[in-house]
Amino acid sequence: MGDKTSGTKGFHHPVVGDLTLFYETLRVADDPAQALVVHTAEPGSASAESLRLLLDRTADEPAEDTASGNRAGHVAPPRPRG
Repeated sequence: MGDKTSGTKGFHHPVVGDLTLFYETLRVADDPAQALVVHTAEPGSASAESLRLLLDRTADEPAEDTASGNRAGHVAPPRPRG
């Protein structure tokens, strides 16, 4: 893992377009190879609104089909830009 523990990262989502998210990397003291990376949007920003739209879009989706592992209307995760 890289040494950078916080910053901003751009993503492109196929439904809502470009997002700019802040990230914070939290490392496990006993095993620095493990990390939890938390992404958040600035409150009131266009990225926060886009995440809210995605949440609204997925909130009414049916539960996961455990036999196939798929959900109807599944929204793809964003991919990093660049």
